[in-house]
Amino acid sequence: MKERIVDYHGCLYDGSASVTELEDHELEALEAEARARSNGARFRVVTSRRSKNFGPEQMAGPFYIILHHTGGTFASDIVTLTEPGKAAGGKSVSSNDLIAKDGTIYELVQYPRKAWHAGTWNRKGWGIEICNRGSTSDPYPQAQIDAVVWRARERRRALNIPADPARIKRHRDVQSDKVDTSDTFPWAEVRRRIVAPTDPTDDGGPSVPPAGGFALEKFNIAGLGLRYGVMATALAGALRSEGASAMSVHSAQSIAFTAKRASVAVLREGPRLIALGKPAADAVTQAGHKLGLESKSDLFGAVGVGAGEDLMVADTIAKTLLLIDQIGEVENLNAVRIRKHFTDALVALSAYFADKI
Repeated sequence: MKERIVDYHGCLYDGSASVTELEDHELEALEAEARARSNGARFRVVTSRRSKNFGPEQMAGPFYIILHHTGGTFASDIVTLTEPGKAAGGKSVSSNDLIAKDGTIYELVQYPRKAWHAGTWNRKGWGIEICNRGSTSDPYPQAQIDAVVWRARERRRALNIPADPARIKRHRDVQSDKVDTSDTFPWAEVRRRIVAPTDPTDDGGPSVPPAGGFALEKFNIAGLGLRYGVMATALAGALRSEGASAMSVHSAQSIAFTAKRASVAVLREGPRLIALGKPAADAVTQAGHKLGLESKSDLFGAVGVGAGEDLMVADTIAKTLLLIDQIGEVENLNAVRIRKHFTDALVALSAYFADKI
């Protein structure tokens, strides 16, 4: 990485500090990786570079989308948002996403971790930094605008954010001393498209996994929305505590990809998808697959029933505990310890689950 004195102004820089940038070969390697792994997908979600800057608390709804412009260039933005102490004043900052000029989406802080981008709004705001100097000399390319819209719509669905313009904010809307996004950003158009019933980007998402190191684990736990997402995170952690290879996935795109892989794998030899809750099960169905029994399929789950979300969540938890017993028997894992780790993690992550277990 190289240090340069540059006249950057905006969300991340004050125009006077020494700014760290990627070396040319580092920048070329990162961009080449995104291109190579996109397989022609219109929108690429790169997960290979994660930020070291995030809070100990986890995100909690009701959620919002918060848009920023960086004030700099990609070579400096990616460093500033991922390395400690690189922003103006030696601060450590981050965002959930950084969207480059070509429309590549770099997911730097994954849900439910809390990025540092908007003060008290960090816990409930999914932060999207848009690579732009914020001046009339630096226009926003259409590919970048479309990527912002597509990602914000995808996050709306994943986080159960209503189609309400009030749930889409600029940094300047939540912190009065900020100027981003700039007046050159097509704010009214973007906000309208994000909450519209349909958008031209809707069918342009990747049919491949997010680029940049998305590797399926043996157990891939799917949970859409806040509560089922927390459940998926807790179950993945519980399985890992017993030495099983597991991770949680929180987007319909990743569920569709994993379901496809699980449906064609030789039983027990390929990745397995466990859908927790109706939203994840519906994503499997919409991808053209169906859940089976744990004993006969690598594509199974726990889907609760009941009158109202509270009862459905409680029933999903009960069914997940039974599923853990089955997994323990098939995989020769200690189901008692997995169950305890799962339920302890749920309560630790959110008090909401305390009376649902």
